[in-house]
Amino acid sequence: MNDLMAILIQMAVGLLALQVAALVWFGTRALVALGKLLETVAVSRQDAQETFSVMEARIARLETRCMMVNLGAGEKA
Repeated sequence: MNDLMAILIQMAVGLLALQVAALVWFGTRALVALGKLLETVAVSRQDAQETFSVMEARIARLETRCMMVNLGAGEKA
């Protein structure tokens, strides 16, 4: 009976170790995927900020042209 109990305990410990190894493997894969996702979000955010800055500059130039046209100084535009 003691031999059977020892074998069952060894099997339970082995299965527990296998489950822990699987959790670690899946956890590391999930962390790698999350890191790539965060990197993509950071790049997208930077691109959006750069696009916004370019659009602000274009709006400022258009406002300047409109003021010049309204003042009569920019009839060529």
